[in-house]
Amino acid sequence: MFQPLKSLLHKKTAVANWQEPIEAYQALTLFHAVVREIGGEVLANNIQPVSYKKPTITVACLSPVAAHELTLKRHLIFERIALQQNSNVDGTPFVISKIQFLF
Repeated sequence: MFQPLKSLLHKKTAVANWQEPIEAYQALTLFHAVVREIGGEVLANNIQPVSYKKPTITVACLSPVAAHELTLKRHLIFERIALQQNSNVDGTPFVISKIQFLF
């Protein structure tokens, strides 16, 4: 019998306990791509997504100006992430609703 690759991947990552790190990597990559798209290269170069623990993403900022700009654009960023068709390993969409800053 054939099984969809997505279901096999979910089963294997759940057994190996890799699901959380894979989801975190995907969420951080997606967040950085959306910030680059919305805020441009300058903003993207001044931040670094550090960790993701549902629903909070932690971002290291090189300047308070970058943190302020992210704060102003956070609703647009969250909206854009929600519209993306990317999803977690188990098929559920990413949920990012808070940004925590590190300076």
